Amino acid sequence: MFTNETTPTENKSKEDALKQKITDFRKDIRKQQQRELISNRRFMNSKSYQNQPVSNMQTDHMAGNPNAAKLLPKIHEWVQGEYDVARLNEYIAAINADDIYQQHFGIINIRKILCNNNNLQTIQEIIDQNAVPRIMEMATNDAERHLQLEANWCLANLAGGTSEQTQSLIQKNVIDVLIRLSASEFPQIAEQAIWGLGNISGDSLEFRTLVLRSKAPEVLLNVYKRFEANTTIVTHVTWVFSNLCRIRGEKESFSPTIKLILEALVHAFITQSHPDILEDCIMGFCKYVKNKYIPIFCRSEFLIKLKHFYCSLFSNWQENLAKLSAVHAIIGGVTSSEDIYTDMVIKARFLTDLAQATHINNDTLLREICWICSNIAIGTDSQTTAFLSEPGLIDKIFEFAYSSEEELSKEAVWTICNLTKSRVVENINLLFSKGLLDLFMKYLSSEFDNKRIVLILEAIIQLITFFAGLTPEGAQNTFVAKMVETGIAE
Repeated sequence: MFTNETTPTENKSKEDALKQKITDFRKDIRKQQQRELISNRRFMNSKSYQNQPVSNMQTDHMAGNPNAAKLLPKIHEWVQGEYDVARLNEYIAAINADDIYQQHFGIINIRKILCNNNNLQTIQEIIDQNAVPRIMEMATNDAERHLQLEANWCLANLAGGTSEQTQSLIQKNVIDVLIRLSASEFPQIAEQAIWGLGNISGDSLEFRTLVLRSKAPEVLLNVYKRFEANTTIVTHVTWVFSNLCRIRGEKESFSPTIKLILEALVHAFITQSHPDILEDCIMGFCKYVKNKYIPIFCRSEFLIKLKHFYCSLFSNWQENLAKLSAVHAIIGGVTSSEDIYTDMVIKARFLTDLAQATHINNDTLLREICWICSNIAIGTDSQTTAFLSEPGLIDKIFEFAYSSEEELSKEAVWTICNLTKSRVVENINLLFSKGLLDLFMKYLSSEFDNKRIVLILEAIIQLITFFAGLTPEGAQNTFVAKMVETGIAE
């Protein structure tokens, strides 16, 4: 092996150029992986409600209503009673009646039909009968809070239809109505309105952008602060925020609003424990761990919580593929940035978890792990040393380099070639002991893709330059001699 303590000046511009090559080469691959792991369809976080038992029904929103004493028994009766889908026309007629009891009877049963038979045909029938304007009118009736609650609940369910059905609601100004109701002092009313915004924002990029450009983010940020102790409301708010983040325009620039939303999601991830909240946060982060947003995620408490979340997924990794990929996207984004942030990842002991994750039998996840490893491998000497010191990790990377799965092999070779830029001779010697030259021989003497060959040639150039600085004047470059001896030079 080679020994010398001399370390030449690192060529920063070459490092930057190499990092840029990594970014450019993987750009399309990462886009495809993100499309696969992030589902933008509504109801992916199914927030469904069943009929509330009378004993659990909260009626604080009825306080101050002079008709409460007479209305409440009937409300309880209708909530608990049976509904009949075949009577939908009757219920729609009831909400248009002048009688307040008929209005309650109609809207409660429409809500129950939507909750329990939330099919597109029912939604379309309600739209076709022009019942939506009346339901929206009830939803804005502050004098009759239970009508408001039930109507709001209906709007949330109606917003779960097709894009065309949701568009018809948007044209009737439903977003502004839901924003107003999201700020309600009554949690039950706020919950339904926020849920409705979640359905709309999760439908498409167009609808998501409408919600993002409205007052919804500002209102929901205030709601989150006001109801931070209310797990149900926090769950709904993080779902909306996650939708606003996970559906992202390709050329979308830095947004101060998105920054505030991400900060709220990071806070929720750190402080909350509900599985839906944690999953929504993770899925919302995926597309924004880059550029000016990266410092938001580089907090020790966040990385520690993320580490524990990541490890919790291993025991049932087959069911957690999307969440594992989401964590990889976050850690990969952080380690693609400044060295100081990569140091935080290493300090949080993610290398140990990545080493454990290399035993998962899934090529996509393994490619993502190699991507993270290659980011760390091109870092500082201390980062390279930490990587090579993690038990078993470099052995798995060499194993992957010989994989028959082409993309996995390519990512592993990339990681190994990045490690050759280390200016610590012990690190280079370790790579030789793991079979670095044999790997070079395999891919240089076979018909493999040009990019992999270029990677290896660049690594060889770095090693020749490195050992030139260790070779006494007049003596032969020891690495060149090794290349001749092994046949690599030929």
